Amino acid sequence: MDAGFLLFPPNKDRNNMRASTTSRGVGEQLSLDNLAVYSVSTTKAGKVRSISAYVDLSTGEIIPPEQLSIPILDFREKLPARAKALASLRPEVRKFAVFVLRFANKRRGITPGIDTLCRWYADMQGKRSQDIRRYIPKLTEADILAGENLLGPLFQRTGGSVKEHLGEEYRAWCLRTRLLMRSKLDAEAAAQQAAWDAIRKAARQEHATAGA
Repeated sequence: MDAGFLLFPPNKDRNNMRASTTSRGVGEQLSLDNLAVYSVSTTKAGKVRSISAYVDLSTGEIIPPEQLSIPILDFREKLPARAKALASLRPEVRKFAVFVLRFANKRRGITPGIDTLCRWYADMQGKRSQDIRRYIPKLTEADILAGENLLGPLFQRTGGSVKEHLGEEYRAWCLRTRLLMRSKLDAEAAAQQAAWDAIRKAARQEHATAGA
């Protein structure tokens, strides 16, 4: 699972946080726009468990999480739950779910909506959009989707700025373009590989016939 999807940036749903540190006055406001994760706690297997420190990018100050009004984030349950939700899907549905999650915005949903994503995915896969739409109930049952434009709680992201929100449609279009180009290149590579395999098979058969 992509750690960036899980950790950055911190949840900005709350109002400006207040911190009391050695270099910051008691009760002085800390801008969330300048806050980023500095270090994390991991399990023995290397999986992210929780955030152990934040950094104020404007001052370089390292801030322990207990000095901020942010609850300690613990991923020991969330990560396995996300993996379980995806693993519950058939391979073809899981592939579509991963595609949908690529378009997660920071308003707990997806941009564009699921209908548009179905059309985009159908174009990439050479299928009909109505066939792809049949996957939607499966994503809802797995709590990956909670509505037309809303992700399930396990997969929701928050914290974007107004500027980021305004640029969601453009970023989605750029991502779609990159994925479409990649799918075309992969299809061409697969076709070339199939052609070479057919040539080698024919050559082996001709060699075997000549040897007989």
